[in-house]
Amino acid sequence: MEAAHWFWFSLAEDNNQWDPNYYLGMMYKNGLGVDQCYKFAFRHFKLASDLDHANACAECGDLMYSGKGCLRPDKAWAYEFYHKGAHLGSTRAMNSLGLMLE
Repeated sequence: MEAAHWFWFSLAEDNNQWDPNYYLGMMYKNGLGVDQCYKFAFRHFKLASDLDHANACAECGDLMYSGKGCLRPDKAWAYEFYHKGAHLGSTRAMNSLGLMLE
């Protein structure tokens, strides 16, 4: 694995901060320096979401809506992630929430 992965992974393990988990989620979602894995991406986005990272909530919602990184799509849970992200100020979550409510 690339050094960037180990850098963010060590920060995620040592600190209770959303930054490293969000960036690890992005690395796994997009296959940046690691094998693309939506399951690992969701895991890290969820950890960041639990720490109130607005865009991580939107990413969790996207993965839940599409069914990537989970057993099956779950639109009710995606709605919860989008709703939380919107309240935290994520414009992506606000847009996705609006599209769901159309």
